[in-house]
Amino acid sequence: MLWDPEALDSLDDAAIGDVLQSWASFCGCNDALLCGRGDLSAGADLVPLVAALCGYGLCSLVQDHFLHSLEEAFKSNAVLKFWKHFDAFSDASKLGTTDFQCQVTQFCIHKSFQKAKLKGRSTCIGQGS
Repeated sequence: MLWDPEALDSLDDAAIGDVLQSWASFCGCNDALLCGRGDLSAGADLVPLVAALCGYGLCSLVQDHFLHSLEEAFKSNAVLKFWKHFDAFSDASKLGTTDFQCQVTQFCIHKSFQKAKLKGRSTCIGQGS
């Protein structure tokens, strides 16, 4: 079960209104982070919303929604970009070995750059910056 329905039974009208407002705002922040253009400013707004929803016993619902959204964003962005590297090779009869090797090398360089960039960000985050 994704959430505890009994936790919601004890809520009064004001608390239910808070849950609904927090959920709508959480979904908006989630979309801004995962479907936007890389603007991470919504992350600061996300933390108190998650805390509020978890306080109402909805932690697993919040986690499931976020992870599902993350998976969908990955599928629609990263996976498509990955396979586009190989579009030029759809007709095997026209391929040369060096063309394929060049594309794979370019892809590996691009991925190495991304990993180095992420590693640099995680170092800054770990230092409290």
